Amino acid sequence: MVLLTAFKSCVVYSHLPDILGGGDGPYVSRLFSLDVVVKAMASAMLQLILLLRRYEQAALVQCLVMYLSWCAPSRRSWRGMALVLAWFLISSIFVPAFSVATADMSALKSVKEVTLYVTDMLPSFHMMLADGELGALVTACVFLGRDVADDQVLQDVVRTSNRAHGAARLCCLLVAVMEAGISSFGGIVYLQGKIGVRSASSFLEAYGASTVVWGIVIMLRFIASCTLGQQLRKSHSRIFNTLHGFLARNALVSNRTNREVQGFSHQLQMQDCRYGVFDLLFFDFTTMGRVFGSFATFLVILFQFDQT
Repeated sequence: MVLLTAFKSCVVYSHLPDILGGGDGPYVSRLFSLDVVVKAMASAMLQLILLLRRYEQAALVQCLVMYLSWCAPSRRSWRGMALVLAWFLISSIFVPAFSVATADMSALKSVKEVTLYVTDMLPSFHMMLADGELGALVTACVFLGRDVADDQVLQDVVRTSNRAHGAARLCCLLVAVMEAGISSFGGIVYLQGKIGVRSASSFLEAYGASTVVWGIVIMLRFIASCTLGQQLRKSHSRIFNTLHGFLARNALVSNRTNREVQGFSHQLQMQDCRYGVFDLLFFDFTTMGRVFGSFATFLVILFQFDQT
């Protein structure tokens, strides 16, 4: 699969200058060439990373399954996990299905354009499924953590997942920001072509307005990941605040108890239990704001170069 994906990226890149001609000139051609090639390469890299980390993934899933058999979650937690996992799965299937259903295949003028259309969607579909798979572990930890005040098992699962799947999450995040920006740009260009401001390429005519929907769904999935990370951060802070509240309400406890509580509190501070990518970044509302700012800047730069 890795070699096949790499081969597809080389073949598509070699034919893109002939495929994506049109009224927009070479700018849109180079832009979508970059999008397709980077997605194909990131998909191949992601497959390799998941293949190398398959044992860690299996061990983490087995650990959560054993935890569920030992400490059954509440009905509220079951519903929350089911809804979040359903969102990741349905959105992974909805976007390609919506693109195919709304596509104007008559705008594709050759077999090469049809090949590009298919090759453009497959890496995105694969990375959405992989991102949902990685998010499923964190989803389980978030909702299971609501039923337990402090559980070292869930914290260890989150930290191990950060180390084992940090590179995979970084690939998914890179493609998500890039594809959301380029899809939004392509959708705006398509709408400008419909109102007569400019003429769009045949590739954009085939995709239609689904490029805008594609970008919106990708950003909504990123918001869901940041919301899960923020919930983990709140759960970790809740335990820390509970310990300090205990010391504030019980000022007359013995010195031994005071030292033990403070030592445990210091240990919690040292153990970062946030959902993220290694120690580079963590998925929370702070990161979400920064990524949205980068997305807006990226979109503005695309239009600035387009105007030149």
